[in-house]
Amino acid sequence: MTDFPLSVIRAHFAAALPHSDDEIAHKAETLAKDFARLIQNQGPEVALNEAAILAGFDIEDKEEAAKLVSRLPVAKWWRRQLQVMSIRHCELEMLRAGNVGLRISPYISELSLRRMMRRRKRAQKAIEAATISSGGGQEIDLAQVIASSVSNPTIKRGEFFTRVKGVQAVAAEQNMLGFAIAITAPSKYHRMTVSRGFAVENDKWNGASPKETAQYLGGIFQKMRNYLSKKYLPALFGFRATEPHHDGTPHWHMIIFIAPEHVKKTLAIIRREAMREDRNEEGAKKRRVDIKPIDPKRGDAVAYAAAYISKNIDGKKSDGAAIEGGDWEAQTGAEEGAVRAVVWASMWGIRQFQLFGAEKIGQYRELRRFHRQKKAVEALIDHADTDGPARAILAGHAAPLALAACDARKAGRADVFAKLTGIREEAAQLIAVGKVNQAAFLAADVGDYAAFIRAVRQDKLEPVNLVRANCYGEEVKDLIGLKNTRTGAQVLTREVKEVVDPATGEFKQVRDSWSVNWGAKREALASDFALGLASGARSLGPVAITIPKLENEPVREITKCQVQAIESWMKQQAFLFKKELQQIKPHQWEHGPKWSESQDAKNRDKSGKPGIKNGLLKEKNRFEINRRLNHG
Repeated sequence: MTDFPLSVIRAHFAAALPHSDDEIAHKAETLAKDFARLIQNQGPEVALNEAAILAGFDIEDKEEAAKLVSRLPVAKWWRRQLQVMSIRHCELEMLRAGNVGLRISPYISELSLRRMMRRRKRAQKAIEAATISSGGGQEIDLAQVIASSVSNPTIKRGEFFTRVKGVQAVAAEQNMLGFAIAITAPSKYHRMTVSRGFAVENDKWNGASPKETAQYLGGIFQKMRNYLSKKYLPALFGFRATEPHHDGTPHWHMIIFIAPEHVKKTLAIIRREAMREDRNEEGAKKRRVDIKPIDPKRGDAVAYAAAYISKNIDGKKSDGAAIEGGDWEAQTGAEEGAVRAVVWASMWGIRQFQLFGAEKIGQYRELRRFHRQKKAVEALIDHADTDGPARAILAGHAAPLALAACDARKAGRADVFAKLTGIREEAAQLIAVGKVNQAAFLAADVGDYAAFIRAVRQDKLEPVNLVRANCYGEEVKDLIGLKNTRTGAQVLTREVKEVVDPATGEFKQVRDSWSVNWGAKREALASDFALGLASGARSLGPVAITIPKLENEPVREITKCQVQAIESWMKQQAFLFKKELQQIKPHQWEHGPKWSESQDAKNRDKSGKPGIKNGLLKEKNRFEINRRLNHG
């Protein structure tokens, strides 16, 4: 669905931001009820116009507008939208105040970083306490499933390296030339600039958020591809990585492989489209587009991409060691820079890596799902009674398996018959996938992405889907297998079962899905509230409520009345701080470039506590909370 454009959020929405989790839930319920009444009384068109005015939704696209009508009365949908809007609005305010930049807080503000890290910790605790179960009764720890998927940074990094190596191998076979290209947005998209090693405000900034800048870069790339198609030139082939500048503004690093006869025209189109906007501004030719040929003597494409891949995932090399030299853009350690980059991308909804011109990664992953069946069959090789049938299965022939099973049954060899029967389903799947595209399966099984690209280009694959209705009544497709477009042969990669449709009373096929069983007991979690300056208490019922620790303070239990008093005071402080925030210049914050110890001493009160100008408001909030707790 369409994101909230931050530039058109209405004032009454912004005035209530940022919300705590409880406030977001309450506001989501209110909005859902209001729009449900509006749709019922005045019709969907009026509701769409109100949504467009209120939150800047795009209602010109009829298909998107129809989807929006079914979502407006749903509180759960509004809650997700408000959560995204809240954190992004908060960060945009931090950008306006100059609190993101070199030697201040690279990539992302400290407040948003802490807020996002708290959310990640809460999510991790929930994951550790949850399991997933299938319709067949199988139950697995959710944390174990996630650790073995591409959500694991180590697996994600390894898979992307495999794909990059495959793309490079295919390009080398076709004698294509590699080019490293860096594309940066015009200066008006940058909030800060660097002067003498410090971040300073950019007067040309047009107020664009990192999300809007990423969309601008994506638009440039689409124009490049469209123009190449019009000129009958080959499509771009390679990959790109999106990473932030020190002030959070995204830029692209691309590696593109081009046939020698098309190099001149293709590079000219890339340069022209990247420089189309504000091409005459100062420093544009030097900084906006940087194109360098890849010299195999100095390093291949994989070596060039290694730094950008690792520094934007976990800051580690393939052997697990930290990247030497750290993150030079942020001037931090490699691992700290990677954490900031990952949180930055997650917060703004920016895709970090993408391959283009290569086969879809989804097909590659689906074929790798047969690795378990292949291992089960291979385990029977070198056994006298099962060696022949196992080798025949791997070669794509099922007849020897059936014959061997019959012979074992006639001879009374129950042990051999059990082994052969046990791999019957695995054998059927392996033979089916062999008929679909044996070469692609074998390439995916051993992790040879180059061979996979060659195999799929010769024999195209397409997904096999089951159509169902989602919770909004819209038709969605569930992937259940792959199909060979030439022969029509298909193989199922997901389990399918038949259920009775309650609406029609007829049997229908559905994909056997896994359900998440969240833990019944959850720890008390602090609500995110105004600008993340402190933590509010969250009610768990009429019993005592637990306040989370602030630094080294012990956990204490307080009454519900005290909680309400503290929350009321926190909301008041948040409102006052928002007014003061606009008056504070970037260099007046903690770690600011022009702040000194003498100035810090001047802004301390008689008790020696930090004043508001150095940004340590958390100290003041904590002192006030302790005072209110001690005096009831």
